[in-house]
Amino acid sequence: MGFIVADEIKKDAETVFTNRVEHQLKIQRKYWIDITTSFKTFEIRFNDRNFKVGDLIQFNVVNDSGEVVSQMLQKYIITYILDYPDALKEGYVVLAIKPHK
Repeated sequence: MGFIVADEIKKDAETVFTNRVEHQLKIQRKYWIDITTSFKTFEIRFNDRNFKVGDLIQFNVVNDSGEVVSQMLQKYIITYILDYPDALKEGYVVLAIKPHK
């Protein structure tokens, strides 16, 4: 087993950030508040969008009927993806997120 050198890490990071996708996701207001206060730093989603580390998420707050009531300007970056079939329902992932500058 070898060591990953700094140049390889930099190359991997450049690939991730040049191929990023911006996702528009609906979210209920109560969960949006927890994200904006940094109480909630993850999101559990069905992976029908092929989420990748480095992708951006912009949340759209919805009412109880699922209608978008506001689009948030703050974007979040996916920093880690947990795909663990023993603990998650098939097809679901946990996305670690943080505010994107």
